[in-house]
Amino acid sequence: MKKKDFKIFENGIEQQIEYYTSVDEAFTVVLLIDRSDSVAPIINDLKKAAIAFVDQPRPNDRAVGIAFDRKIYILNNKVRDRETLKNSIQNMTT
Repeated sequence: MKKKDFKIFENGIEQQIEYYTSVDEAFTVVLLIDRSDSVAPIINDLKKAAIAFVDQPRPNDRAVGIAFDRKIYILNNKVRDRETLKNSIQNMTT
């Protein structure tokens, strides 16, 4: 991922990224998804965005999906199994 792929906000104000470097090492990204009743009106948009995000990392990178409401739900046990993660996101409800 490149510097242009990130934005950092503090109290709603975008902050300038002072230092950024990319590495060629594999990394693990954790995708934390709110599935509480408060997101019910936008759950389909949220799922589309999350699924699109899952396809962004490189093939050697790992992804873990975690959904939450009043409980925590692990969406995929295998960090390289993106299809299971995408299916879990697609089937997610509030």
